Amino acid sequence: MKHLMGFSFAFSANKKLNLEFNSRKNPRNGSMSPEIPIMQRVVHFEIYTEDPQAVQPFYQDVFGWKFEKFEGGPVEYWLVTTGDDKDAGINGGLLRPREGQSPGTINTIAIPSLDETIKKIEKLGGSVCVPKMAIPKMGWLAYAQDPAGNVFGLMEPDTSAK
Repeated sequence: MKHLMGFSFAFSANKKLNLEFNSRKNPRNGSMSPEIPIMQRVVHFEIYTEDPQAVQPFYQDVFGWKFEKFEGGPVEYWLVTTGDDKDAGINGGLLRPREGQSPGTINTIAIPSLDETIKKIEKLGGSVCVPKMAIPKMGWLAYAQDPAGNVFGLMEPDTSAK
């Protein structure tokens, strides 16, 4: 029997991204435990470019993607819709690189606890590149890198984040 622990947070007034974590039997007591995720998934991508508005027509014309400016976040940001929510795939974001960051793409992984995941990352030789920050009404976000220097995002859904 598979149980799901669902998280939701709104990207905009009419868009939602459902983050789900699979659960499995706790080996200590046999109960179904949402605290033991089987696997944590990539749920969002970000494309970093010096001129986000200039590349939007490219992605619209090549892939049919739609862009909507997101208001209220810590940086200028466009939500990217890559298809219908009922179809397989993920949506993303488009923004300028942070100081010292090169243009490119970063995947973000949904996690149940940002603080616990950061501890694991540091214990296993990774490091935090951009510390924990609130994305209002969405959750807690940080960026980390693995021991080889590959950067990825971490998102803990929390609609009360401010």
